[in-house]
Amino acid sequence: MLDTPSPSVAERMAVVMRDINAEEGCCTTAALLGHFDQAAIDAHAGEARRIANGLFVRHDQPTTPAPHDRAARLRKAVALVGGLMPDIGGITSSLRTVGFTNPELADLWPELIANAGDLFIATRGGH
Repeated sequence: MLDTPSPSVAERMAVVMRDINAEEGCCTTAALLGHFDQAAIDAHAGEARRIANGLFVRHDQPTTPAPHDRAARLRKAVALVGGLMPDIGGITSSLRTVGFTNPELADLWPELIANAGDLFIATRGGH
């Protein structure tokens, strides 16, 4: 009988990433820390992401979508995306280093975020 090789750390991490993504909507380092130590994440997360991108989870979509509270869904999506965004403090610090003042940032911020979102959509094909 042939021995089946054990999955690598990256392969196991990819499966965990897929499962976390299916359950929580995205896989964060904090979620991975429940399964792997920081050293393993640092060493294998890149390869695991490449593997996970090839793993598909089929979710049957109902033909008639369930009713939902749009405002609540938007709040949830904004919170999720906000958690994925780089440090907002880092963004404002970077803008200050090129001459933007606090009052100017306060004035521009809503349009800046909206336009950055539009740019993201344009460069990512809308999803």
